[in-house]
Amino acid sequence: MRFLKLTSTIKTIKLIFFTFFMFLFFIFESIALSKEPPPFHHILVLGEDIPIDSGEGNGTHLFYYSYFYNKFNNPNLWRTIEVSTSDITLTYELNQNPGYGFFTNFEVISHGAYLLYDQKGNFLPERTVYGHAGKVGAFASYQFTPFIETKIQYQSKYIYYTDGEKKSVIPLPNSHWTHVISIDSSYTDLETKQFNTIKHGFKNKLHLSYRYKNNYYGYGYGYEYDYGNGNEEADSSSYQHVWSVFYEGGLYYNFKYDLNLGWDFNIGRQQNADRNSAPPLGSFISKYGYLPGYYYWEFQSKFFINTDLSFGFPIGFKHRLKPRVSYLYFPSQDSLAGLETYRRKGYIGTAITLTGLIAGLVPYNLSYGYGLHADRNDSKGGHELMFFIMGGFSKVEKIKKKEV
Repeated sequence: MRFLKLTSTIKTIKLIFFTFFMFLFFIFESIALSKEPPPFHHILVLGEDIPIDSGEGNGTHLFYYSYFYNKFNNPNLWRTIEVSTSDITLTYELNQNPGYGFFTNFEVISHGAYLLYDQKGNFLPERTVYGHAGKVGAFASYQFTPFIETKIQYQSKYIYYTDGEKKSVIPLPNSHWTHVISIDSSYTDLETKQFNTIKHGFKNKLHLSYRYKNNYYGYGYGYEYDYGNGNEEADSSSYQHVWSVFYEGGLYYNFKYDLNLGWDFNIGRQQNADRNSAPPLGSFISKYGYLPGYYYWEFQSKFFINTDLSFGFPIGFKHRLKPRVSYLYFPSQDSLAGLETYRRKGYIGTAITLTGLIAGLVPYNLSYGYGLHADRNDSKGGHELMFFIMGGFSKVEKIKKKEV
């Protein structure tokens, strides 16, 4: 009798586990195609980011074009070609759960080897090094729920360096291979509309990476003439092993009449960072250090905190205004090799952005930024103007989910 009860209990447990795993299967089956493709096969962005103060800031051409293709025999196979101001990328991705893919990329302007300014906003071409890189990589992703996703990626790239506008007083870093392993995790529940100008929800994104720069000697302020020649101080600035942690957070609330309040928060921390590996901070177009009214690449740091508060509202005819204030803070005055210590630990930038449709058809963005603490040659404060238009062609047909 006890044996029968035990057998019945085991069957019940098996049924529970079977039901649970079938439940997970149906959830993940629905998740497998939950990643949305871009709205158009062709997307084009054209614009300019221009400093308009008495300093020597370099403007940036804004160019982005992508071609998305998903008409293979396997509709979950995606191919994307992207061309931007700085690089060209080809990606193949199997959009399922788990997902896989690989990519190849050529960087016209390699990260970490481009611009350098002094404390007055003067460009230093004699201490500016240009870098170029080609890389290949692969990634795998898994979506645990519609809101939680993790992606693991490996990339290997070869970087070589050239002089900029003038022959650099810094000996060019030797060409080298860089290998990067990264993990990206996100917990995001975000609704957007009107070309992402209106948001509601939250985002949490964490990026962890380890970078190994094989046979690499860096370039640093005060060390630039004798690195790699037995000088202990100079060699200590040539970091080959770099650890990085970046966090992006955001809270957004869309009130009645599309009044939109937003708060963004970024933090970055690196170990063994130098000019070659620290991210560029400043201006409208910086990924982690958004700070209107300053130059792109005006700042670099191994430890920074960036926050931004904005409030958007409609002004009629599908046009919107969004004033905002941003703050970039350096908790440590331990500057990177190759950079002078910044005269402040915190910098404030303000901006106002006008968005809408030109002739009711073409989306545009016009932004003005003022850097409250920017110190220029003959004036206080920095000014930045950014304008771009967007266009999409050939709508992407959504894949119909299989009926169960």
